[in-house]
Amino acid sequence: MGVTARWRSAVATDPGLVRESNEDRCFTDDERGVFLVVDGIGGHAGGEIAAELAIDCVRRALATSSGTAASRVRSAIVEANNVIHKTADANSSWHGMSCVLTLALMEENRVKK
Repeated sequence: MGVTARWRSAVATDPGLVRESNEDRCFTDDERGVFLVVDGIGGHAGGEIAAELAIDCVRRALATSSGTAASRVRSAIVEANNVIHKTADANSSWHGMSCVLTLALMEENRVKK
């Protein structure tokens, strides 16, 4: 169950014309076939924090979980969502923080569903 192809990835982000800071976060693991882009919701409190938490949780969960690709991805996203929600509850200035996550997990030379 591993990646059989050699992947080479690169990322580039831009804050755009409206905001000064960039709340995008990215993670790639070419060896494991993990490609993740997270966009902290701009204008919402803690968007960049939500994006960082999502990257950390998903990266860690995928590295330590087993099972089908679909179950691993679902579990990683649920864990990230729970951590973001708990963190927001613990700090009133981050209430409502959120992000949008796009994840591709490659196995056997294809994106797994």
